Amino acid sequence: MTDFPWLDFVHQGKIPCRPATMTLREFGVSGDASDIIVKCESCGAERRMSDAFDLDPNEGFACPGHHPHLRLVEPACEETAKAILLGASNSWFPTALSALSIPSATDTLGKLIEEQWSELKDTEDRDEVRLLRKKLQKFQALIPLFTQFDDNAIWTAIEARRAGAQHGKPPPEDLKLPEWQVFAAPDNAAEGRDFKLKRVAPPQGFESFFEDTVLVERIREVRALLGFTRIESNADFAEATLLEDGRLTRLCRASPTWLPGSEVRGEGIFLRVREDVIQAWQAKTAVQQLRKEFLDSHKAWRTLRRLKPPEEGFPGIRLVLLHSLAHALMRQIVLDCGYSAASIRERLYSRQPNEDGGPMAGILLYTAAPDSEGTLGGLVELGDPLTLGRHLQQALESMRLCASDPLCADHRPDTLGRGIQGACCHACQFAPETSCERGNRYLDRSVLVNTFSARGTAFFD
Repeated sequence: MTDFPWLDFVHQGKIPCRPATMTLREFGVSGDASDIIVKCESCGAERRMSDAFDLDPNEGFACPGHHPHLRLVEPACEETAKAILLGASNSWFPTALSALSIPSATDTLGKLIEEQWSELKDTEDRDEVRLLRKKLQKFQALIPLFTQFDDNAIWTAIEARRAGAQHGKPPPEDLKLPEWQVFAAPDNAAEGRDFKLKRVAPPQGFESFFEDTVLVERIREVRALLGFTRIESNADFAEATLLEDGRLTRLCRASPTWLPGSEVRGEGIFLRVREDVIQAWQAKTAVQQLRKEFLDSHKAWRTLRRLKPPEEGFPGIRLVLLHSLAHALMRQIVLDCGYSAASIRERLYSRQPNEDGGPMAGILLYTAAPDSEGTLGGLVELGDPLTLGRHLQQALESMRLCASDPLCADHRPDTLGRGIQGACCHACQFAPETSCERGNRYLDRSVLVNTFSARGTAFFD
């Protein structure tokens, strides 16, 4: 990011005047860039500012490689610079990676050690454990641990955890696989202070579509800032872990040894679609044709952004179904649960049987707000089979008709690279930026129910 090249822009490739006096003049009352003219008073050359946002490819300005936040210049950059307005919202898009905190210990002592590891990890011997016991007034979070176990047991557990961290397996790169395994078998999941699951019956009236519902009564999400992008958000490409082509701007000059992060607590509902039902739906001819349309749109999107190979990262029609269902249900439950729409987030688990860790077909809707709004209890309350069945029915009915129909229903995934959406818009499917994993892409309400323009691809009809 650097200052706009005023001299080169006005003189359009000619040798600029040096020194030069530049002026900006505004004509008209619209405030549009076409009404602003920049002029060189030394030679009289002038040009409208609207040209800066629609430059000819042969006239583009080379990126100088400036990183103001790093105080660094990379002269080898071969990209073409793009003009943006001062203070534009697309000048900085954070790229964050999130993971759910799932306890691994099953015994009481192990759980307490795991919960208070930040206080205990630097303990070197039993004497320090005894010292902590004497200072419980200062470390009140350790009171449950020290009141139930003696110093020797605590020290043995600390050594065991430390040895496991040093010699155990490294953290998995696939963050969603361990989460899916826990949600798919909630009865065997270890409980903790920030993690508790409860299995209930499927939504009433939808037993043939869903497995048992899992109520996430307590959950903790950890988010880490990896870097940021400009012009286009990370959701324009893929998930954060797949961003490997240099578009991610680093946070510091050297490789970081730590990342800024945060932890938020909340609650949620996990829905798992029956695998045999979703496979039968995917085998339909109309669904296969819709999958091809989304694949062509996906290729066009990546080609326009010079991402190779163009077909890489296509999530498949299975994710379109799960994603559309998550958005429809989010829009419905916010009417009753007491949360704002931006406070509810989605987490999609979608993989084919032949993929690593597959098959997966589930959605987690959860609150993850940094304040008390994330733990009101209203979302778990809606997981009751009768209540959730009613909300699902209402959500699907609302997807049949959109306020923007027939324009919305007629929309198909385009091949111009402008978007990867079917029948969806702000009036029916789009969710706040903080709630969606995929930047409101890979959505189509025709995969849920029949619409004016599409029949044969509905999962619930």
